[in-house]
Amino acid sequence: MLYDESRWKPMISEILEPIVWTNAHLIGNKAIDDDHRKLVLLFNELLAVCSAGADSAIIGRTLEAAITLTREHFNREEDVLQASGYPRLQAHRQEHQVLLKQLVAFGAQLTGGAPMSVDPNVVGFLREWAIRHILGHDREYAAYLQQNSLEESGI
Repeated sequence: MLYDESRWKPMISEILEPIVWTNAHLIGNKAIDDDHRKLVLLFNELLAVCSAGADSAIIGRTLEAAITLTREHFNREEDVLQASGYPRLQAHRQEHQVLLKQLVAFGAQLTGGAPMSVDPNVVGFLREWAIRHILGHDREYAAYLQQNSLEESGI
């Protein structure tokens, strides 16, 4: 596995709960906030199709949409961070790479279209990663971006 199971061990009941979008998820950049909203919706859709026992083709299409949006979002986010001179950009990129590797590995399980049971640890990892990343790492750079924009504007 690409994830450290000991770090991401939510209860099964938590795994099955969709992520509820709140203003606490906002980081203050419209494009990134819009991406985060879309990613949460896609994750919740992925969770729903996995929980419903949908066939691997449906799960695969949903996952592929999530991978595509995740890549686009990470590129957009990293461009913003690079332009701002964010000092923790490399560490942030590494966090992104961990999730992308996990998403791709999960997608590889679905190739071939055979029926599968979705590993709740994988779903739990994705859910917890999304929550912790947005509310943790992304909030850190949000504070940095806000501080820099205030300094640049002379406020």
